[in-house]
Amino acid sequence: MSEVSAITPSHRSRTVASRIDVDIATGILVAVRSISPDAANAELVACAVANHLSLFQLSRALITLAAHGAPSASDSPAARSVAELEWGGALGRGAVAQPGLATTA
Repeated sequence: MSEVSAITPSHRSRTVASRIDVDIATGILVAVRSISPDAANAELVACAVANHLSLFQLSRALITLAAHGAPSASDSPAARSVAELEWGGALGRGAVAQPGLATTA
């Protein structure tokens, strides 16, 4: 039996979904960092490797963070924490304005 025929439809759809998540996460970084898709992908991969995370887990966490969504039960808490630390500020998820504090215009 060939390797290709050993891949189940369920596995194939998860693989496609994971690849789409990487593409979406790359697009998010392109938008918020004003960098090229290659640079965004390299940043995403480097962050995943440096933090011992799956590229797919980190991509999903970045998408959820950018959408201001609540993580699902299947999301990695470690990936969510890394995404918040790395990109939370760029996504407006950093320091929250405190009531009563003056801001400069």
